Amino acid sequence: MLRWWWAALPIVITTHAFAGLPLLSPAEQNVLVGVQDASDVPDAAFAVMSEHVMATEQVQSNESIRLRVAVDDLLADPSASRGDLYRVEGQFLQRRKMPPPYQHIEEWFLRLSSGEPVAVYLPIKDARAMDVEGQSISIDARFYKLLQAVARDQKLHRYPAFFGRSPQLHLKNRSAAMERMDILVLLGFLVLLVIIGLVVMAFARRQKRVLPRRSPGPVEPRANITDDPAVALRELRAKAERNQT
Repeated sequence: MLRWWWAALPIVITTHAFAGLPLLSPAEQNVLVGVQDASDVPDAAFAVMSEHVMATEQVQSNESIRLRVAVDDLLADPSASRGDLYRVEGQFLQRRKMPPPYQHIEEWFLRLSSGEPVAVYLPIKDARAMDVEGQSISIDARFYKLLQAVARDQKLHRYPAFFGRSPQLHLKNRSAAMERMDILVLLGFLVLLVIIGLVVMAFARRQKRVLPRRSPGPVEPRANITDDPAVALRELRAKAERNQT
């Protein structure tokens, strides 16, 4: 369609978005302050964050959301970003249903485009509503803590863990955004064509107006001039002298 055109347009990304997650309450923030990284899961904060993502109220706010997960920063200083809102986008790897009393929560592992795996905990009602095998997923989620586990290479690794909800297929979202941009560009072209058409019509009407014609001035009768150059010169000189007087 018109994707070749909108690709050339400047793309503006805002740092605020409606993530569908409620704001953290003071009590929830206090619990997150005391989180111990690389400790057992679930812990006290796990229960609090589980209730946070299970909240049913629809809250829209202009809370800042980080559009890129900087794993190195989280590993270096996890407490600086605890509870912050991120847009986690990555390839789905695996899922696990949490044991009681958190059976309403499911654990997903995603691989970011940078290659690092991250864990996201979300309500099972959201998780079961999608076929995510092999898909690219986008989830708005809050940073919870660093997990520590033995990976397939038999080495101990630390992973950022988040709590989120309402996962979406990332490629589907991008396609929808492209379609919306196509429509906006098409509407812009139509508005431009209408404006050009109105300008052309106004100019054509102005050109068709009949301007008043000026009547020609009196034509001075042409004097009979002799073929003799000397005589003709004397006549012209005499006529000039008469006009001066």
